[in-house]
Amino acid sequence: MSGLRFHVALPPPFSFAHTVSAARFYSVLGVLRPDGAYRRVLRVGETLALAEFAPAGEGVDVRLLVASGPLDAQQFAARARWMLHPALDLAPFYALQEADPALSRLIAPLAGLRAFRLDSAFESLAITIIEQQIALTMAQAAERWLIRTYGESLTYEGEAYYAFPRPETLAQLSVADLTPLKITFIRIGRLLEIARAVADNTLDLEPLAAEPDALYQRMLALNGVGHWTASWALIRASGQFRYFGQADVALRAAANQHFAGLPGRMDGGVLDAHFARFGAQAGLAAFYLIIRYAHDKVKL
Repeated sequence: MSGLRFHVALPPPFSFAHTVSAARFYSVLGVLRPDGAYRRVLRVGETLALAEFAPAGEGVDVRLLVASGPLDAQQFAARARWMLHPALDLAPFYALQEADPALSRLIAPLAGLRAFRLDSAFESLAITIIEQQIALTMAQAAERWLIRTYGESLTYEGEAYYAFPRPETLAQLSVADLTPLKITFIRIGRLLEIARAVADNTLDLEPLAAEPDALYQRMLALNGVGHWTASWALIRASGQFRYFGQADVALRAAANQHFAGLPGRMDGGVLDAHFARFGAQAGLAAFYLIIRYAHDKVKL
C-alpha cells in the first residue's frame, strides 16, 4: 500500500509555504522536510499512516509513506482530505480587505494561508488545554514530551514520526505521571478527566467535528473549558474560525501593533469592537493576525 499517491485541489488563493508555516505554530505533530514536503501521521481507524504532502499547482500531492498495518486506500484519502480541508472557502474573507487597508496590509504577506485540521477533536482540545495561560514555547515543549513519551510512532528512513496519545493511554495515567508537562496540577487533572470520559464513552466529541456549533457548545460544557479554549480547539478540530477575543493576550498585542501601531496590548473592549467590523469573518481575521504576529516575532 505504501506509494499510494493522489492530488487534492484547493481553491485559490493557496500557499503551501504559508500554510505549513502556520501549522508549525499551532501543532507540533507535523514535520517540515528540507525538500519542502510536510509529513504527518494520520489515524485511519486503528491504523497509523505516515502521509507526505507536497505543493503541486493549486493544491497538494499526497503520498502514503508507511502504515502500521492494513489500510483502506479510500479511508486514507478521506483522512488526508479532512486534514487539508478543501471545502474551506477564503473568498469572503479576502473580499474584506478591499474596504479595509489595515486588514489588507495584514493579509498581504500571508496570502494563500489555510489551516490544516488535526486528527481528532480530543487531541485538539487536549493540546489547547495544555496551552492555557502558558507561553507557546513552553507549551510546545510540553506537547513534544507528551507525544514522545506516550504517543505511538512510525519510523520511516530512520526517523520517528509521532501521533498524539490515544485517550485510552492517557486515561491510565496519574497527575504524577504528567508532572513533566510543567503545567498546573489543575490543568493536568482536566486533561486526564477528559481523556477518561472519552475512553469510557461518556464523552464523544468526534461525531461533532463536522458540526462546529454543537462541538463548541459541548466543549464549553466541560469543566475548565471556556470560550478561548473551545474556540481554539474548534479551529484545530473542525477548521471553523470562531472569534476567540480579548482572552488571547497575544491577539491584543498583535492588534495593537498591526492595527494601532502601538506597543503593549490593546484594550479588550477596543479589540472586540474592532473585530466586530469583520462580522462572520472575525474569527478568521483573528487567526490571520495571530499567525502574522507569530511569523514576525519568531520567524517561523
